[in-house]
Amino acid sequence: FNSPKVMKMYARCADGVICCSKLISDEFRRIYNYDRTSTLYNPYDIERIKADSKKDTANIPFSENTKLFVSMGREDDVKNFPFMIGAFKYIHEKSHETGLMIIGEGEYLKEKNLANELGIQDSVYFTGLQTEPYKYLKCGYIYLLTSFHEGFPNALVEAMALGIPAVSVNCKSGPAEILDVSAPYDATKTVYGSYGIICPEVTEADQQDKTVFDRKERAFADTVLSLMTDRAMYEKYSDAAECRAADFSNESYRAGLKAIVER
Repeated sequence: FNSPKVMKMYARCADGVICCSKLISDEFRRIYNYDRTSTLYNPYDIERIKADSKKDTANIPFSENTKLFVSMGREDDVKNFPFMIGAFKYIHEKSHETGLMIIGEGEYLKEKNLANELGIQDSVYFTGLQTEPYKYLKCGYIYLLTSFHEGFPNALVEAMALGIPAVSVNCKSGPAEILDVSAPYDATKTVYGSYGIICPEVTEADQQDKTVFDRKERAFADTVLSLMTDRAMYEKYSDAAECRAADFSNESYRAGLKAIVER
């Protein structure tokens, strides 16, 4: 609801409000002065994700030797894909056998034009809308998330279910809670969390300052490169990602909902 008054009215009539992240729950309590919130993360059919990823082979324009960075999301300014493409340019300059694949619905004209301007158009692939996205997702070597904000990033968990390590900016809300449960975070620093790597947030205001935007792109790229080139770190986060994804299974959701109802 856009109206705080309407939201307050509905909340007061409810026995409780369930939020999909701790941050949203905290914000709801603060904004609406309401203390009957619970956090229940979105559920995922982990086994189906794994099974669907093995049903077929994705037809992608990259060789088997290519280290492929992947992200999944519709064409939307909030996803901040231009930042991701800019960061990938720096990665590609240092490691030529790399590619970037963005899975999702849309024409991505702005993003394709940027890739052309940067001279990396042959290394950036847009799959378009896919009815079987997991066979594409499983091709990823590292999952990237650069959104200005999220509610709860479903594709991040889906990638982790396939054992793909993740590097994400510290946007509100979800990534920090998914990748490291031992918050709080300093949004200005890179944190090597328990389940993935959190980089400083990127805001829409940053776009207005090219110096700041370029600096953050390079810092994000350097973090991705450090994960890509450190085999021990990569294997650690690959194992941790798959382990963490299990916390968001359908079974965990049912148990959490049962606990909320019974309390």
